[in-house]
Amino acid sequence: MSVFEWIFEQNNRGPSGTVDFDSPAPHVARRPIIIMRSVIAVVILGGAVWMIAISGDPVAGGLLLAIYLVASYGLAAKPDMSNTGVAGIIDHPFRYSDDVNRYLVGMRLVLWPGRLVLGSLRDLIWLARGKRVIYLRRTSGK
Repeated sequence: MSVFEWIFEQNNRGPSGTVDFDSPAPHVARRPIIIMRSVIAVVILGGAVWMIAISGDPVAGGLLLAIYLVASYGLAAKPDMSNTGVAGIIDHPFRYSDDVNRYLVGMRLVLWPGRLVLGSLRDLIWLARGKRVIYLRRTSGK
């Protein structure tokens, strides 16, 4: 945080996002889409397990993967996209709240693969158990 950010944003703070404890929402789609997402999730997870298996310390790698998956499943970064800097990417020189939102965007990108993997596998298990309810969107009758 620069001195300009500290001085100019004392009284007029920009909106900041949040980090919530929330699991991924169930994916509303037909069976083939849920199965395809699950296959992609298994490939991603298999690649991560393979990389850990060939590494020097598979126990530590497995523990880090488990921690990452639990964190990505339970944490949801929700940045306020209206305050992510000048033109959405450049640091605003007089605001520090845009720094917070850009960190939340980065956190969201880092946690996204884990949320995809576990959410897709959960949806596949629900589909296999028959607990899956698929809602189709209504279209206009014209």
